[in-house]
Amino acid sequence: MNNKWMLGLSYFIFTPVSACDIWLLSIDFGQYDATYPVQAYGEIQLSGCEREPVRISLGTGEYTQGYNPRYLSAGGESKIAYNLYQDAQHYIIWGDGQQSSKTLLANAGTYRIYAKVEMGQFVAPGLYRDNVQVVLEW
Repeated sequence: MNNKWMLGLSYFIFTPVSACDIWLLSIDFGQYDATYPVQAYGEIQLSGCEREPVRISLGTGEYTQGYNPRYLSAGGESKIAYNLYQDAQHYIIWGDGQQSSKTLLANAGTYRIYAKVEMGQFVAPGLYRDNVQVVLEW
């Protein structure tokens, strides 16, 4: 019997009124089978920014203090490691510039957040989530 896990990622946003229009597409990993890695992506869309470029930073998430790895949790001790990247090859960890992570300087446009859950993480079935803060600086 194959157990499946539903994985999700959502964002909290704080930006001053009328500084920038931002739209986010949350990351949904779908079902996770520990015998395969899972890749997904979300998007950040910027428009109408008062000044450019804008520095986009991503927080560590709710369940860890660091960037490598971040964790999804179903509410108990069970966690699934994942990470967020600026590139489809999963080399550049998107963070705040600390712990080997990188921020992104961006102008108006759409930017993908690439995400990956590695295989081999055998945890209890459930809805695994994380909340990652998106910070815009200019």
